[in-house]
Amino acid sequence: TRAAQSSKTGKLFTSFLPAISPKAEKSITEKIKELNVKSRSDLSLIQIAEWLNPMIRGWINYYGKYTKTAMNDVLRRINTTLIRWSMKKFKKLRGRKTYATTVMLDQMKISPNLFAHWKVGVKSVFI
Repeated sequence: TRAAQSSKTGKLFTSFLPAISPKAEKSITEKIKELNVKSRSDLSLIQIAEWLNPMIRGWINYYGKYTKTAMNDVLRRINTTLIRWSMKKFKKLRGRKTYATTVMLDQMKISPNLFAHWKVGVKSVFI
């Protein structure tokens, strides 16, 4: 159960709103850290996508079934990991997080179906 706001009165009440739990969110975040993607500079972005997409798709299908926006923090973590990976892989991006973010946003516009969370329309998590 979670707090919900009545659309008619604006008052808060307790309701059943299925979404990712804080415990599950923490577990996914730990898994992302454990994968240590940023140190895999030997892989291309396409290879990273092939590696991560089954997991991301599973998380979205399971935890985001009813409330995809509740997963924004997790998906933001994945995008941050991708930015860190790019900063480690490409000399031009080292120490330039803002520029690396811009490059990743451009990549997302070029290949919107590359990652599962980009494909379902979760793109504003870079901001």
